[in-house]
Amino acid sequence: MKNKIPVTLTFALFAFSVISAETVIPGGNVTGTWYKANSPYKITGNITVPINNSLIIEPGVQVNFQDYYSLTVNGLLEAVGTEADSIHFFPADINVRWGGVFVSRMHPTAVTWLTVQSATPELFS
Repeated sequence: MKNKIPVTLTFALFAFSVISAETVIPGGNVTGTWYKANSPYKITGNITVPINNSLIIEPGVQVNFQDYYSLTVNGLLEAVGTEADSIHFFPADINVRWGGVFVSRMHPTAVTWLTVQSATPELFS
């Protein structure tokens, strides 16, 4: 019985760390893939997807803007959620707006099942 307690405690701590994952994104360039397992993504500065780069956001990802910051897309943005697992962009404080998403018309963008909440403007291209 003594051996089961440490194993159970270790599993519980591991499960808690997986459930409570978060990723802080400082201002600057962003590229690569944002995974649901690392969500929520807390944005602490203006972020940009540079020309000739891409940002892929998995279904179910939560993106939390900590202040009046924006996402500017000069490259490729692929934010393809699903009806059952949509992507959410929202402010840290529901009473405070954030800067929105600016998309260059020169680059392809794939966006479905994406909720943009309390942004000014919400989506601009």
